[in-house]
Amino acid sequence: MRRLLLAVFLTVFALPALAELRIDVTSGRNDPVPIAVNDFTGDAIGRQISEVVSADLQRSGLFRTLAPSSFIERGLAVAATPNFGNWRSIGAQALVVGRVMPQGGNLTV
Repeated sequence: MRRLLLAVFLTVFALPALAELRIDVTSGRNDPVPIAVNDFTGDAIGRQISEVVSADLQRSGLFRTLAPSSFIERGLAVAATPNFGNWRSIGAQALVVGRVMPQGGNLTV
């Protein structure tokens, strides 16, 4: 087996080099995903909850939340189909929508 490996090594490295390619990998690159977090519908607290969700996603380092002032569509219902072209046009690669419903002394989000 050693003779075979030596023969392959000598054969491959005895050939003249036609070109050289060198690749140095020094670090990975993971850019945060641009994401839009629309105000949640329902109770008045919906906006506050969507702000918390947006801040949490931003702090994770995996997402870059887009400014709500850039949104073309606002107040999307959870069951509605968004116009994804509008979101792509502002650079969003993901969209978060939600709703808040008071139930007794609790909130369902």
